[in-house]
Amino acid sequence: MQTLTQTGQILLVFLLQDQGTVSYLLIFVPFVLFLELPLYFMTWFGIFRYLTQDIYEIPFISPAIPRVTCAITCYSEGKAVQNTVISLLEQTYPGHIEIIAMVDGVQKNQATYQALKDLIPQISSYPRRSFIIIPKIQRGGRVSSLNAGLSRASGEVFLALDGDTSFDNQMVYRSVLHFQNDNVVAVTGPMRVRNAKKSLATRLQSLEYMLSLQVGKLGLTNMNAINNIPGAFGIFRKSFLQQIGGWNTGTAEDLDLTLRIKQYQGRHPQLRFEYEPGAVSHTDAPETFSDFLRQRLRWDGDLWYIYAHKHNTGFLHLSWVGVISYLSFGTASCFRSLCLLPLCSIRSIW
Repeated sequence: MQTLTQTGQILLVFLLQDQGTVSYLLIFVPFVLFLELPLYFMTWFGIFRYLTQDIYEIPFISPAIPRVTCAITCYSEGKAVQNTVISLLEQTYPGHIEIIAMVDGVQKNQATYQALKDLIPQISSYPRRSFIIIPKIQRGGRVSSLNAGLSRASGEVFLALDGDTSFDNQMVYRSVLHFQNDNVVAVTGPMRVRNAKKSLATRLQSLEYMLSLQVGKLGLTNMNAINNIPGAFGIFRKSFLQQIGGWNTGTAEDLDLTLRIKQYQGRHPQLRFEYEPGAVSHTDAPETFSDFLRQRLRWDGDLWYIYAHKHNTGFLHLSWVGVISYLSFGTASCFRSLCLLPLCSIRSIW
């Protein structure tokens, strides 16, 4: 005990001598106490509720098998887009799955377009599956592609997916179960890092995805406080999407759509977002820390634009749980961006 006390005294003297460290602690400690810890408590409380319900609830087998549309936004994936399409063709869902691949800027994206066309002869070997390719001559961006897919969709459930994301074969079935509740308008599931073993950066991101996109959303779903439906993996009731006008142009289209739905939810509090742990997707993460920093600064820059400009009055229409959730997550993300900003001057890390 005396050794531990002496060690603590030495560390205290060291910190007091380093004015920069003291200043950092004065900023960091209140941030953790007043923003991060409440989020953790709220999340773990939700996880406890979910586990309790999971033990005592009787498993539900759906008698309905609605038609499903999977809209894939494609740009520069090349042959990798075939993995996405095949993972949807091989779903165990007994209903019809319509796959629509929107190729953005097809004249400059011939490799991806050709990779999709190469799959056409295989479609007939998969029962209750259909495949449509929409070649967009001019590049219009992700929002344009999603709205094009929505206009062609014939399914009751609409999945907005990225061309570099693949899925476990029970993803569609487990997701569609939630739409038996008429109040559910959107569903998402866990995203896992497919290239987790490539580098230290991907291993750390794999851990982060598990904590934030899996544990975090699982804890928030019981309080109907999921803060975002990811753009790479969003599942929606198509009639509701059409009712609110689909996606809007601008940056961070996934958060923008989520906030618009949340504002609508403020006037219709019975509407719900759901998280399905069995609907698993897989994506590639940046393999170097420099690429990781650039990605997160881009994401948080979009977040700042959405909160400060496009939806600066939208919080008036949210529930109190939604306001606390968005303010906490938004402030935490902006704070992390400020901490990461000085590191962007480093040209390469690891």
